[in-house]
Amino acid sequence: FSQDRSTLTGSWAQRFEGGSLLNARLALQHGNFEGINNFERTDEDLVLITEHQHNSNKRKSLEAGVDYEFGLGVGRLKVIGLHRNENNVGWNQFERNYDDGTASTGTRFDRDTDTSEDVLRGEYRWQSGRADWQLSLEGALNVLDSQGELSELDGSGIYQPVPLPGADTRVQERRQEMMLAWGQPLSDRLSLQASLGGEHSVLSLTGEQGQQKEFRRPKGLVSLAWKARPNLDVSYRFERRVGQLDFYDFLASVDT
Repeated sequence: FSQDRSTLTGSWAQRFEGGSLLNARLALQHGNFEGINNFERTDEDLVLITEHQHNSNKRKSLEAGVDYEFGLGVGRLKVIGLHRNENNVGWNQFERNYDDGTASTGTRFDRDTDTSEDVLRGEYRWQSGRADWQLSLEGALNVLDSQGELSELDGSGIYQPVPLPGADTRVQERRQEMMLAWGQPLSDRLSLQASLGGEHSVLSLTGEQGQQKEFRRPKGLVSLAWKARPNLDVSYRFERRVGQLDFYDFLASVDT
């Protein structure tokens, strides 16, 4: 197995008169992976079988983000933008050869995928008495474009493409989220935090299995923290989370 990865990152921050803050960051990454496995074994008739597995992947990614925070009304507003894209080109090949003259067999799966994520988020924080409040709004667009091809070794030793339904697919999710969070100390040793909100998303697939689905998911939490002693903290947290989808679960794949 061999792998190399190079990364270039940069960031910039600026504080303006009046307390406004600006942060920007950029990250570029390039990576290569290659793995080779060779096996030799015999079957029940003592025929020598040689197996060869070879897989390769090349990955390039870019991530850029910026956030700007400033005073607004009784609180502060932070606006956050993020863009990320990644390209993965890879293949996996498996061959089996026999020393008794039996025709060799093999499969090869090639895949080229492009993923992207664009996020725009706003967070408004303010205080009311001893309580801290935050209202957040977020919109996101996530996309996965994939092209795949399955091939099998024919009798003349040439890989020929075979049908693989669902190999060429575009998965897209449009998501919006709104959350309201509140926190307040109840005493010198006891504090309470709570949040409530939800997200709405529309997931669509194009290609041979094209379809669209809509989801509404509530979420939130309640957290109680108690400073029992200087060296002992006790906390309780009750939360409903919403996990992120793995877009690759919607693609046809091959286990070679």
